[in-house]
Amino acid sequence: MHPDLLAAGQQAFQVVLTAAEACHEKHLIGKRRPEDIAMVGWVNVHGLVSLYLDGVFELVVDSDLETATDNLFSTLLQGITPSSKDFISQVVSASIERRLKKGS
Repeated sequence: MHPDLLAAGQQAFQVVLTAAEACHEKHLIGKRRPEDIAMVGWVNVHGLVSLYLDGVFELVVDSDLETATDNLFSTLLQGITPSSKDFISQVVSASIERRLKKGS
């Protein structure tokens, strides 16, 4: 690997790590280690940018880069599981539906 490329990668990762550490200090990322959060963010952004620069992104995904970037970050921040509130709402709704069907 070219030393300049390695230095650029380390510098980019450090920017993400610094942001993750700041979020960790303010208790915004739960119990996960800042290093893990930074790695996930860095790897995802790197993948998106690589696909875009290689011209593959727009051939495979029906989305513009700005929308994809927004979706990437919102998914990273919110996760892929439903929030507790959404989950509880779904369980309550399902329970009510079952009771209504039994009563019919």
